[in-house]
Amino acid sequence: MVPQVGRSRPARGAEHGRLALSAGPGRAQNYTEAQAWFRKAADGGLADAQFNLGKLYFAGHGVPQDYAQSLQWYRKAADQGFAAAENDLGSQYANGQAVPRDDAQALQWFRKAADQGLAVAEYNVGVMYAGGRATARDMAQAQAWMEKAAAQGNAPAKTWLANNQLSDSAAAKRPAASGQGR
Repeated sequence: MVPQVGRSRPARGAEHGRLALSAGPGRAQNYTEAQAWFRKAADGGLADAQFNLGKLYFAGHGVPQDYAQSLQWYRKAADQGFAAAENDLGSQYANGQAVPRDDAQALQWFRKAADQGLAVAEYNVGVMYAGGRATARDMAQAQAWMEKAAAQGNAPAKTWLANNQLSDSAAAKRPAASGQGR
C-alpha cells in the first residue's frame, strides 16, 4: 500500500468510512465498517468524522440508536465550526432528542450553521422565525431566510415560499369584511 502524502491518519480513516458507506457495483454499504473507521478518525479530532459518527448513532446504523451519543459527537464537530453538525445539533434541541426541548439553543445552532451558508440551516432559521420559536414571530425574517435557502436549491424552502405566496395572493383576492351586519 502506498502511503498518502499530506493526509493525516484521521483524514484517511474518514475516507475509509465514507467508502464503506458508498454502495456501488459489487459493493454494499457496510455501516459497521464505516462506524469503525469514523470512530478512529473522530477520536483523532476530525470534525467530519465526528459528524458522521453522530449520524450513525442518530440513525442506529452500525451501532445501536443512541441520541445521547449522537448529541455528543455532533457537539464535538459543532465546537469546531462544522456547519452540518451545528444544524443537526440544533435539530436535536428543537425536537428534544437526548436533551430537553430548547428552542433558544436550537435557534443558536441553526443560526451558526446558516451563517456559514448551509441551506438546510437557513431553512430551519426561517421555520423558527415563521413559528415564533425562541424569537418573536417575524414573517419578513422568515421569508428572507427561506429565500436564501431556496436560492441554493432547498426544496422545502421553495415549497414554503410558494405556499406563502399563494396564501398572500388568496388573502388579497378575498373581499374585506365590512362589519355592516347585512
